[in-house]
Amino acid sequence: MTPDLDQLARTMVRAPDIARDYVIDRLVMAARVIEATAGRSGPGGAGSWWPSIIMDLTGIEAAGRISFTPTPRQVSEAEEAIEWRRYVSEPDCLRALNIWLLCKARRLPWQKVAENHGISRETAKRRQSRAISLIVYGLAADGFMPRPG
Repeated sequence: MTPDLDQLARTMVRAPDIARDYVIDRLVMAARVIEATAGRSGPGGAGSWWPSIIMDLTGIEAAGRISFTPTPRQVSEAEEAIEWRRYVSEPDCLRALNIWLLCKARRLPWQKVAENHGISRETAKRRQSRAISLIVYGLAADGFMPRPG
């Protein structure tokens, strides 16, 4: 029987709401940093690792808009946070998380975009939530405790 990873995340992390909020904030910032630094890919573009990380799984084109210039620290934190996706072992949850990340970076209505990719709104919400829980659980299992503030 598969353990309830949401429950495991709650028991392993002292403050699960703080941990979830921390993970969500870091992932959203990572998505925005990557979007700001990636630029356009393909012919005539500088290329980037954003499409290879997320675009291939979502089918959403790179926007190429830069809204801010991230600091070196923000870039390092973005790289670290985007690597947390390794804890999401379920492909459907990872796909929903990737769509959510790309939409957060571009400030698009992610559930509507997910629906356009054949995932119902409720299923998208459930899968994205599970992906976040898997990340929280994975970080907790590795001994990482987010510091509030």
